Amino acid sequence: MLGDTAVAVNPGDDRYSRSCGSNLTAAAYGRDIPVIADEFVDPEFGTGAVKVTPAHDPNDYDMGMRHNLDQMVVIDPQARMTEAAGADFAGLDRYKARAKVVERFEELVCSKGCRLRILHSSASAARQSSSLGSQRNGFCE
Repeated sequence: MLGDTAVAVNPGDDRYSRSCGSNLTAAAYGRDIPVIADEFVDPEFGTGAVKVTPAHDPNDYDMGMRHNLDQMVVIDPQARMTEAAGADFAGLDRYKARAKVVERFEELVCSKGCRLRILHSSASAARQSSSLGSQRNGFCE
């Protein structure tokens, strides 16, 4: 999430037609990112809006190339977060950064009485969901 540079929606998805071209503030780190329209997005999966992390995922890389998105390197060779991850995360071990992101979302989302559910469909989903599973199954309780 710390390397996200856009949120993508399918251009044929009427739910988001007015959002394309606008910016959102990513709550975990306070950076503005654009909402882009890309045919790759499956409007039937989850909310129909997906985060785009071009330096991390091959499909996101392709979207990043099509939309000229930055490729932020947020993890260094020693598995510590770089300055690009943001001041609150820079220097943290990747596992501590992951826990801090979950904690931040719990604070932001759960304080509003909502449930936090994390959906992920990348090739590394099994590894990530097992890690998140140890953190209350990705839900606020």
